[in-house]
Amino acid sequence: ITARPNTSADDRSVTLTLKGEGLERTFPVTVSQRKTIVMNVEKTLFEDIPCEGQTFDVALETNLSAEEYSVEVADEYASWLSAVRTKALESHAVAVTVGASDLKVSRTGEVRIVWSDEDGRKYSQEITVVQQGIDNSLPDGKVITVQKGTLGHADLVFMGDGFIADQMDADEGRYIKAMRDAIEFFFDVEPYKTYRDYFNVYIVSAVSPEEGASDLQTRRRTRFSVKFEGQQGETSMTCDNNTVFSYATKAPIDDLAKTLIILISNSPRYGGTTISWSPGQSIAICPMIEGEPPYDYKSVVQHEAGGHGFGKLCDEYIYYDQEIPKNVVSTLQQWTSFGHNANIDFTNDPEKIKWRHFYALDGYSRIVNAFEGGYMFSKGIWRPETNSCMNNNVPYYNAPSRQKIVERIMELSGKEFDFDAFLAEDEKVLSTVNSIKAPAFAPLKEMP
Repeated sequence: ITARPNTSADDRSVTLTLKGEGLERTFPVTVSQRKTIVMNVEKTLFEDIPCEGQTFDVALETNLSAEEYSVEVADEYASWLSAVRTKALESHAVAVTVGASDLKVSRTGEVRIVWSDEDGRKYSQEITVVQQGIDNSLPDGKVITVQKGTLGHADLVFMGDGFIADQMDADEGRYIKAMRDAIEFFFDVEPYKTYRDYFNVYIVSAVSPEEGASDLQTRRRTRFSVKFEGQQGETSMTCDNNTVFSYATKAPIDDLAKTLIILISNSPRYGGTTISWSPGQSIAICPMIEGEPPYDYKSVVQHEAGGHGFGKLCDEYIYYDQEIPKNVVSTLQQWTSFGHNANIDFTNDPEKIKWRHFYALDGYSRIVNAFEGGYMFSKGIWRPETNSCMNNNVPYYNAPSRQKIVERIMELSGKEFDFDAFLAEDEKVLSTVNSIKAPAFAPLKEMP
């Protein structure tokens, strides 16, 4: 008896009757339908798994027993993805565990449910798992402590304006790189290099709706509203002072009036301005200038932040070949009463000039003197050395300026200034004075 294969959807049955002399027998014959395997997976794509990791169940609808299918994870995913089958009385499921990720980008893995038919042919159903990468962006207003002073506690706060969300990666973004570059620029000149351990240094993140800075022709929507107030080549800049202060005070500073805020503008344009208040606080606006020294990012940080902002120093360059006006002298004298302008004087009398104590000191007497010209005017005002960061942006502060900077460091750290200790540390600077050369100066270009 031969039964052809049953290709229908149901079992096929027939009664077979055999007859002979005096005999009749009936036999029921059934050709069973091949078993139809049911394997339905509730959901096959999970793409919102957080970077912290997660465990979840995937429901199955199947007519297979738990022993008739397996759950597999390829070796390439096994370090962070695992899965096991679970079975209750009336249901099947796969328990999937996704480990925590420390990657910035997402990663994708697969869980496979595998079974075989009656002929040994294998089948599988894939469950795709997509785990999100770490959101490494700096949120608006986040405070990063770069260093805590081990010898003192003068406060510096670095912030940026005109940086958009795509530039805020905490490790490699343009924002964090700009801040860290500015910090290194600030400390890459004496006396800041020697006295770095006296400073607390903070970064406060600030995300702007638009990139860049405003000028006379274009308005950019930025967090601190930094704007170039003059034509191309002019240096004057402004910002929203109150918003700057509100962000700076997110950092654990001791006193806003004793804090220097370095505001980095995400603009390659030449410029720079420091805004100071009589109680002591300052905002040094420093663009990320793309140029050669002295017209570059590093030079403007050292001039604006290190010179004006922290040192309270006066500009020493000359624009006008004339006597300094009396009203300008009066204004500068008023700021001198607030602790500014240690590097200029209105007399060259060696018995009265501010830095006369350097005249008789070995190493200083050959370089410190009274050189006429400063604060843009060629007559009626004197500076202590021919060359200085406050004159032409070279990475060098003259001796009276270095003294003033160290005096402020000690004052803000609650320590007494010791002139002899200053001189001992300052010896290394004296040995480099002759190597400091004045760069080529463009007379039609304003210095910050």
